Parts: sequence; C-alpha cells; structure tokens
Amino acid sequence: MINKEKKFNLAVGVSGGGTTFEAIAKAIKSKKINLDMCFIFADRDCGALEKAQKMGIKFVQKRAQENTDDFHKRIVTQLTRENVDFVVLAGYLRLFPITRNDSFLVFNSHPGAVPYFGGEGMWGHFVHESVLKWAQKTKYKYPYTFSSVHIATSKYDEGPVVGIKKCKVLKSDNYESLAKRLLLIEHENYISVLKRASEKNIEYQEYPEEFLTLSAKNNKIK
Repeated sequence: MINKEKKFNLAVGVSGGGTTFEAIAKAIKSKKINLDMCFIFADRDCGALEKAQKMGIKFVQKRAQENTDDFHKRIVTQLTRENVDFVVLAGYLRLFPITRNDSFLVFNSHPGAVPYFGGEGMWGHFVHESVLKWAQKTKYKYPYTFSSVHIATSKYDEGPVVGIKKCKVLKSDNYESLAKRLLLIEHENYISVLKRASEKNIEYQEYPEEFLTLSAKNNKIK
C-alpha cells in the first residue's frame, strides 16, 4: 500500500519509439508532475532506449537469450529495490506480471476504450482500425474514440479506468490520421493521471453514456 510523504518514484515500460515516455520525462523535468524517474525498461531494442540515453535516464533491456518471465522477475526485483511506487506501461507490448503483494501500482495507456477495443494483440493500428470499422458500422452516431489510462491487472487491457479523454473520429480518417490526432491527447491524459497520482487523488472514471449505450446495442465491437 502506498503511503508516504516524499516524492513518488516512477519506472516506465516501453517497446517502441518512446514518444509517451519522452512526454512524461519532459513533464517531470519541467515540474508539471512531482515524480522521480528511476529507470525505464524495454523488452527489445527500441527507439525509447536512445531517448533515455540522451536524457540521462537509466534503462534496463531484455537480454538476447533471456526469456520474458526471467526478464520480468529481474525488473520486479529492481522495482522493489529502488522503491518504485508507480509503473507506467507506455506502449509496452508484453503482459506485465501483477500480484496482490506488489508494492507498486501499475498503470497502462490504451488508444481506445477498454476493454471494448482491448485484449491480446490489440495495440497501435489494430485498435485504430477496429475503431474505424465500429464507427462505420454504427454510422458515426457517436464519432469519438478515447485515450484510456487504467490500473493494469493480470489480463490485457482490463482494470479500473482512471483517465479518459476523447478524440473525434472523422469519416475521412484512416488509422494513421486517427493515431496522429490521438497521440498528443494520450500524452496529456497520462500526464494528467500521473499528476493526480502524485497528489494521491486518483478516481475511477466512466465512459460517456452515449458510447456505452451504443456499445450495448452493437456488442460485437472488434
């Protein structure tokens, strides 16, 4: 259970270019959020590691012959050793192990409503393509998608949602244009959630009733 007066410690899990990690790191540096960045971890060689190196932030990378379970055990050991309070999954493509005994809270950002547009294999363009198909199917009656930040669980894209920001879906969109428009909203949403977490002010959030009603009527979303 997190209960302390000092600044909270943060670690970030990445698998890609690291734009979300970079946005969070800059928000910390500019003191928009009162957190300490301990390290980032990556399950593969990726652009985020280069960004971390340039910013002077420590990183841990999965070794070439290391299996994912052993890598995660190594990361959990380091999280505990460095007294990390919040783990931020920012485009991390592995299912991170979570137990009730963890001394840290794990957040995940998803480019769509969860669990509606989530699950194993639902990341990046797969999510955006699914959103566009659903918007067409429902004849754009609720033409929005969402940036969602949720407390991660032992299942993909499940857990209480603590940050929601919506983004317009246009009839002219393809997955690339939608992703580009949503990206900055995702950054803003994650930073907002982390600011509230640092102030011990996290609250569960609900998607708009219009979306939930439409989803119930069209239950086969993906």
